[in-house]
Amino acid sequence: MLCRELKAIDLIKHIDLWNHNVEFIEQEENWERPAVFVEFCPIQWNAIVPGVEYRAEPLIKLHIVTDWEGSSAEGSELQEDALKVFDLPWVMFGAGMPQDQGWLTGTYMYDQTFNRRNVDYGSTIAMLIVILGVILSNVANRVFRPSDDL
Repeated sequence: MLCRELKAIDLIKHIDLWNHNVEFIEQEENWERPAVFVEFCPIQWNAIVPGVEYRAEPLIKLHIVTDWEGSSAEGSELQEDALKVFDLPWVMFGAGMPQDQGWLTGTYMYDQTFNRRNVDYGSTIAMLIVILGVILSNVANRVFRPSDDL
């Protein structure tokens, strides 16, 4: 069912299972982009009747891979092309697919701010995105900083 829904989106050129495809891209076969890779996360089963009935809410992650078109800086002739990387996530999750349950943080912020006119909540989400981005970039810089000993 998921594959059928993804194939209905004309922009997607390749659909496959996630196997850390981007991390080892030089070892992969060529695939067209934009591509969507489906990752099935470990399932946490809950016992309804122990030994008889169990239920779970499986988590599925979609990894979207697009080509980098160039600089998105103000005045860049490639600005519009560079920002096209956000078109596919908006087409896939623009309305909180499925049943208002699956949002990307940026599309959720946009929906709250502009579609539902809940500007305060949308602004809070935007601040959270910025704060998390700063924290994660600082952590990444500390972890991957070249050693002075070399």
